[in-house]
Amino acid sequence: PGVPDASLLLKRAREGLDQAKALMGNGKHEEADRVLQRAEADAELALHLAREAVAKAEAQAAVDQVKAFKKKASE
Repeated sequence: PGVPDASLLLKRAREGLDQAKALMGNGKHEEADRVLQRAEADAELALHLAREAVAKAEAQAAVDQVKAFKKKASE
């Protein structure tokens, strides 16, 4: 399977944070630390994917603008 999208990763990160808080409240510090590490990795990947999506959209807009200008210039 492919890489999950940013919104799914963000959801997993938030759920992981909630789970870690509950684990800490129950004194399960080592397990909470592992869950937090996973939540942090999910959040960082979500951030990267979101930035990548924005850059891709900006690049596509630039391509579209160039094509539109070329078409207008050739008329």
